[in-house]
Amino acid sequence: SVESSGRATVLSSKFQLNFHPIIVRFLPRCLT
Repeated sequence: SVESSGRATVLSSKFQLNFHPIIVRFLPRCLT
């Protein structure tokens, strides 16, 4: 339904916002 897809979009956006600092923190270690 539209409600479930909207809720999934909100959850994924929150997950990306929480996960992005982790990627930024560990990416330089992987590149070097």
